[in-house]
Amino acid sequence: MTEASPLRWTVAPWRFLLLSLLPGCSPPAESDTEPRWRIVAEALPGALFSVTGTAKDDVWVVGADRGDDAGPSIAHFDGSDWETHASGLDAGDLFWVHAFEDGPVYAAGTNGALLRYDGGAFEKVPTPAERDVWGVWGPNPGDLWAVGGDANAGTGFVWRDRGDGFEPVDVGEDAPSPSAWYKVWGTASDDVWFCGVSGALMHYDGDSFEAVDAGTTRTLLTLHGRPDASRITAVGGQFSATLVSSVAGKAWRDVTPEEPTLQTFGVFHRGEAAYSVGMQTTVLRLDGDAWSEEPTGLDLYQDFHAVWIAPGGEVWAAGGQIIAPPFTSGTLIHKGRTAPPAIEF
Repeated sequence: MTEASPLRWTVAPWRFLLLSLLPGCSPPAESDTEPRWRIVAEALPGALFSVTGTAKDDVWVVGADRGDDAGPSIAHFDGSDWETHASGLDAGDLFWVHAFEDGPVYAAGTNGALLRYDGGAFEKVPTPAERDVWGVWGPNPGDLWAVGGDANAGTGFVWRDRGDGFEPVDVGEDAPSPSAWYKVWGTASDDVWFCGVSGALMHYDGDSFEAVDAGTTRTLLTLHGRPDASRITAVGGQFSATLVSSVAGKAWRDVTPEEPTLQTFGVFHRGEAAYSVGMQTTVLRLDGDAWSEEPTGLDLYQDFHAVWIAPGGEVWAAGGQIIAPPFTSGTLIHKGRTAPPAIEF
């Protein structure tokens, strides 16, 4: 038995090599002992604005109009391969995607676009107005929130769908009224957070909306936290980063790294882990109570707009040319032990 073992290990690699050369067979995926960052896509025709999912084999990315009369970019990863999806829109950009386990999936974008996918095709959901929708989230498919607005004109809006379609929400006179609400996130129907222009931060407790002091007057673009709300982080800034956080329900405070850091656009928590991403491929990681930059080792210069941590700990970041139109050069990177296949549109 012991003499046969070395022979088995010697033959096995040749067997796998021969199989990889046969038609229809792919070589084993590249893997490492320690997780590392790899490029999954770069220079796609449309920038990628959002990445999310429910498991490592259920990952969604959405993004900008590809400029080929096919509308926004949408793709799904099932753990083995990518599948692109038609949006049903002739033109426009998608800024955010939110997926429920076992469906459905919602995507939000320009001119009041809210799309719903439930195993068939993406369909447009009626909305109260043709205004840019920057974020969509819900504790369950029967209770959805959407937010948006125009940072250069007008007033930000909040919409809610409790099963009868999206309707405008009156947040009350004591709540903030920024020119744009950028994201909505929460832990339950009675614990919902909103962030927006000029440090606007608002909380909904199931009955009313309350303005919250974010500890900054700089724009907050995304917020996310742990399921028990023991730590919530909002990120943004303008050219330079701003990160604010509330821990254990205490007052929000500035947790921006002391080292000069470029503006951040996205943030995501998963257990004790958290990442934030931003301009010029900036990647920040939470270590204890402090945020610090994590080098990716990749030769990239595009901006990242969103980050997502899969339940198993793999990390995805999506971006491209996102600061100003045309929104091009779609970029997607992944941190893990195994290299995902490249994504193409």
